[in-house]
Amino acid sequence: MRCAADSAQSPVQSKATITRTRSRHGKRFGVGWDVLWLSIFALLVVFLVAALVSINKSSLDAVTKLVWAVLALLFPIIGPVVWFVDKSSNRSSVPPRTRAQQ
Repeated sequence: MRCAADSAQSPVQSKATITRTRSRHGKRFGVGWDVLWLSIFALLVVFLVAALVSINKSSLDAVTKLVWAVLALLFPIIGPVVWFVDKSSNRSSVPPRTRAQQ
């Protein structure tokens, strides 16, 4: 059961909580930090999806594609970076085909 003293303190506590929440980002930036983190998160999601599409379109066998996809999902920052670096290094180490070979 609430007493009169509890109800008198509730508005003060909630106002302090609101003030503390507003000031956690600093007075100078405000919502800017939230926008920055949201943008970084969105770019990481786009990068991960691009890596998964690239893995799917590659000429690897199904098991290797699955391993790469799982690695990209388990390590969403490092996995796609390693995939794109490995993909580009494999592409440059293979000699280009001539018309006679095609």
